[in-house]
Amino acid sequence: MFGPFGPFVYGAIAFVLVASAVYVGTLRALDVYFDDEQDSWFLEDNTRH
Repeated sequence: MFGPFGPFVYGAIAFVLVASAVYVGTLRALDVYFDDEQDSWFLEDNTRH
C-alpha cells in the first residue's frame, strides 16, 4: 500500500501511538503524584492514615 516506505510508515504510526501513551501516562502520574487528594494504586502514602 505504501510501496517501499511501508515498514517506515507502520513504524512511524507505532512510534506515535507508543509516544502518545507514554506522554499521557507521564502526565497522569505527575498529576497523581503532586495532588494529595488523588489516590494511586502504585504510590503509597501512609502519612494520611
